[in-house]
Amino acid sequence: VIEMKAKSGRSSDLADILEKKILPSLARKAGFLGQTVLASETDPDSILTFSFWRTREDAEHYERSHNARTNEILSALLSGDPLVRSFTVYTSTLHRVSFGKSA
Repeated sequence: VIEMKAKSGRSSDLADILEKKILPSLARKAGFLGQTVLASETDPDSILTFSFWRTREDAEHYERSHNARTNEILSALLSGDPLVRSFTVYTSTLHRVSFGKSA
């Protein structure tokens, strides 16, 4: 899970970059399963991303080898450093959620 704070009024731009530049890169990485991007309804500059990986090692490999480049791409749109946290999925019905739905 990555929590990001966009510069004021730039959250739509940030979400677009995540979809159009970051996601295609992620999709080519070993072990990548999918990504969900959430925009806060109460804080217009807050974005959460959930990326799902086959193994913890796959996620850690991506972070070690590509995270600096990802941060470089996003830095012009962020008001601070992203907060990265790792979780284990216990249950998911993600396949039932689509764009524009509330979380």
